[in-house]
Amino acid sequence: MLCIAELMVTINPEGKDPLEFHKDRGCVFDDNVYRLNVAKCIRKLTIEKGCLKKMDAKYRDAAVQMLDALRAYVPKNKPAPSKKRDREQDDFWLDQLDKLGEE
Repeated sequence: MLCIAELMVTINPEGKDPLEFHKDRGCVFDDNVYRLNVAKCIRKLTIEKGCLKKMDAKYRDAAVQMLDALRAYVPKNKPAPSKKRDREQDDFWLDQLDKLGEE
């Protein structure tokens, strides 16, 4: 997620209103000053409309598709997270990340 955001900021041309990292709001272009926000961004994997508009049009679909691919990714040796136990396990580790951010 962070690599995609960094790539998009780097390849998009600078102009009068460039695509940049900003205050934490739940977007992949957040500064992520607080660890708690990192977990929030991982869960949501979204790009704010304003950030999407700042991207060069030729990169918008690619950015959205990369985030869609991250949401859908399942390792080959692991079954799809359709079981309640798998979702609970994912939630457990994201909650642990949240707790680290609160420290």
